[in-house]
Amino acid sequence: MPTGLNELTQAAKILLIKTGKGFVMLTDKLKEELKKHGLHACLINQQDERIFTYVKEGKENNHEVLNSVSKSVLGLLIGIALDEGLMTLKTKTSDLISVHDSVQNCTVEDLLTMQSGYSEKEWNKVIQSENWGNTVQKMKAEKEGMTYNSFDSYLLILMLAEASGRNPADFAEEKLFEPLGITGWQWDRSTENYPIGGYGLKTSAEDLMKIGELVLHKGKWNGKQIVSEKWIESMLNPHVKNAVRGQSYGYHWWITADTPPVYYAAGREGKFLFIMPEKHLSAVFIGELPKQDLLPFQWFMKYVYPGD
Repeated sequence: MPTGLNELTQAAKILLIKTGKGFVMLTDKLKEELKKHGLHACLINQQDERIFTYVKEGKENNHEVLNSVSKSVLGLLIGIALDEGLMTLKTKTSDLISVHDSVQNCTVEDLLTMQSGYSEKEWNKVIQSENWGNTVQKMKAEKEGMTYNSFDSYLLILMLAEASGRNPADFAEEKLFEPLGITGWQWDRSTENYPIGGYGLKTSAEDLMKIGELVLHKGKWNGKQIVSEKWIESMLNPHVKNAVRGQSYGYHWWITADTPPVYYAAGREGKFLFIMPEKHLSAVFIGELPKQDLLPFQWFMKYVYPGD
């Protein structure tokens, strides 16, 4: 980690993000919180430079289970599939896969915004079964409006498999991970040997930052357009307003109600990827906080988010 004058310079950058006045060692305050709560990693980039790094001893290059941050990575994969014309936002589940009558007219857009009518109750029945694909076909959707769940993410995985004619893991490797130089990643699999989609992705904090930088640069990486700028803009648009705690939901991404907004991917136990285009900033928090999931969100808003 940086020391001396460089440390002070980094603190100043963080401060300028916060208030634009004076020098306050906000990095030290953030580090205190990170150490106190045993966070595995915290990385902050601004203007394509690393301005803050914290990694817990023994966790260097550690591959972490990202929980529901996986959903936001899936959002990028679906965007790539749409860019390639494999399907559209209006493609119905029944156009590609076998599903229960209650969701035959459910579209890709409905699934990206968690509006199939499924909940975690139905999803738990799927993952406890011996054949997920068969169980999916029998599950009736009973709710209306947005219900945050992993069932919709897995339906997107099934549709991606059918539309692309290949395992979504291979699609992800060729279209996203390999171009970004992300290696050693893993994704928990279903009985069909497909990635689960809604959770189970495992990668390093540094590689997750690459995802953040890709989104921050509107889908471009090292001069190459990996996913279209149009999709990034659409993905981060608030399609479901007041989804949870006054925040909005895009296409498998969260948007705060603040001005300017913060776009983020969130997973249980304190896994977060934050994007702030207005400040050209991205941040990764990797925690293991089963009872304090939202602490990294609170720290980001307190120590990094710009004040008035």
